Amino acid sequence: MSQDASPTRLIRQGLSLGLLRRPRDLPAIAGPGAFFAAFALFALLGLGWDSATTAPPRHFDWSAITDYALYAVLALLAGWSGTAVLRRPSLWLTLAALIVLASLPSTLVLLLAGHSLPDSDWRDLALEAGFVLVGLAYLARSIGYLAAGAGLVRRIGAWSLCALLWLLPTWLYPVAPFWYTQWDQMQDEADHPQLDLQALLEAQDALLDRALADLSPQRPGRIDLYVLGFAGDGHESVFRNEVDYLQQLFSQRFDAAGRTLGLINHPQTFGHAPLATVANLQLALHRIGDRMDRDEDILLLFLTTHGSEEHELLVQLGPLPMQQLRPHDLRAALDVSGIRHRVVVVSACFAGGFIDALRDPDTLVIAAARADRPSFGCGEASEITWFGRAFLVEALNRTHDFVAAFELASELIAGWEHAQGFERSHPQIAVGERIGARLAAWRDGITPGPPVAFVPTVPTVPAPRGEAPAAARQDL
Repeated sequence: MSQDASPTRLIRQGLSLGLLRRPRDLPAIAGPGAFFAAFALFALLGLGWDSATTAPPRHFDWSAITDYALYAVLALLAGWSGTAVLRRPSLWLTLAALIVLASLPSTLVLLLAGHSLPDSDWRDLALEAGFVLVGLAYLARSIGYLAAGAGLVRRIGAWSLCALLWLLPTWLYPVAPFWYTQWDQMQDEADHPQLDLQALLEAQDALLDRALADLSPQRPGRIDLYVLGFAGDGHESVFRNEVDYLQQLFSQRFDAAGRTLGLINHPQTFGHAPLATVANLQLALHRIGDRMDRDEDILLLFLTTHGSEEHELLVQLGPLPMQQLRPHDLRAALDVSGIRHRVVVVSACFAGGFIDALRDPDTLVIAAARADRPSFGCGEASEITWFGRAFLVEALNRTHDFVAAFELASELIAGWEHAQGFERSHPQIAVGERIGARLAAWRDGITPGPPVAFVPTVPTVPAPRGEAPAAARQDL
């Protein structure tokens, strides 16, 4: 056994163990400097990943330093306990450094997989299982590397202690990210001179005109579906993700390519997507009505944002003054557009408060929750709302019948709410007496494409392990 472990040598040994390969050279006694260098590499990986994957405007979270300091203490405890059992106390800093370094390859692979794979329960389960199984394996390799002369019982004891003191806490309590998106920084134009509010507002007419001009015209003799998405709250990426996926789903699966439009409030869409404002919604509905055959085609309007108990949909983006969307405003905009056949989906808390105002013989209204109940799945820890996941990702990838999709989504949501002990949201539906025949004729005229995987436009910070994904309440 060597008497001195340089940081470079220790890092090489630790990474080899992380790849489940035994280092060729003998273990060496590490000093505090070598352990510090090893842990600094571990922290730099987290800092680099968080910097690359956090949407601007970014804000540094100082609590992450506390979390990483706790991880350092856990590694030191695991190293001290494991080498005490092995009766090799001089190697305690070596073991502490090696298990930190050995975690790096699998951590990087799992981060890349979680970022690139489509969001699903199976993906989350596979990542959790991979974290635990690979962790147990690199711990076994590390113990075996240092355990020359130790018996099997001592090796198992040291391995168990390291798993208990290092692997289990890091699995249950991931470190906080160094960076998070700080929407509150956009409080006024003076704080953000790069955001020219006047220019942004003046550009809306041109942006909306260009987006509407790009819509494909109605095809005579065919029932075309026009899709309009509205992501009202610009302070959370979950609503933008939902509208982006809405457009992908209907373009690729439901023959609506060229006939989808998204009104989106989000800092990353400045300059290339029309804002989700009441005025833009009114104009978009009117212009879509002009482009379509009002007596033949169908409009699908999907609104996703926060909802209030007063039945207002939240419309906000930083310091911009914005009118909130109320049921009678939405009904008036639809009526003025002259669009006859309508499917209106409201994904928000208390969305059932919109049903009476929108009810019509030629309209299907779907609401994510009863008028007096919240729905779930917003927040920066979520990539899509629970209703959006159930209705769009799950149900509409199995059927092209909107009513059947609502029923399937309602069952899924009820199961998720029961599993988490949440109050039932009770999604609502109102089917006009004439809209069913029009939707059946539309279904007869298309052949649905293959299912469309959900990949969030803006990946979000994962919820801590042990918590339900996307379990935040959708309220104001």
